[in-house]
Amino acid sequence: MASSKSAAVELKRSDSSVDGIPGTPSIRVTVVQSGLAPDFSIVEKTTWIDGTWSEQDATRHTLTMTGTDVSGILRFMSEGSKPEFFLVALGVDSVRPYSWCDLIVGNAELTGALIHQNYYKAGTPQNRRKNEHHETVSGVLPSGTAINVKYYLADGGNLHGVTINIT
Repeated sequence: MASSKSAAVELKRSDSSVDGIPGTPSIRVTVVQSGLAPDFSIVEKTTWIDGTWSEQDATRHTLTMTGTDVSGILRFMSEGSKPEFFLVALGVDSVRPYSWCDLIVGNAELTGALIHQNYYKAGTPQNRRKNEHHETVSGVLPSGTAINVKYYLADGGNLHGVTINIT
């Protein structure tokens, strides 16, 4: 019986305020993998402006955002003799407010550190995708492994979530 790989990402606003922003948001990422697809590990974490990543263990990561228009990128790499890569970008603008996600698959040379600034540089494909506020993005790696990312509103305003499915 085959099972699927999934990573659940949850955006949650705290009751506290940072820099006058009520309910400073955090994105909690839980990575769960099983099934026939190769195992993926997070090999890089980046943040933009006022964000920090913390790691509870190998499967749970949190992006805490202490400013506005903050984002983070997770770069995944598969195990094996021919590793594959993909990046998931997640962000929230607390002022407007909106959330966004993006997915880049299959480019081994592309790192979060190289691409992150492009989400904030006018005229780039990444900036265009960020400003389109995608709720769902998907892609397929050369091996056939499918990656699906979906944002959803969980509580009518303050609680958002993202699910990353790796199948």
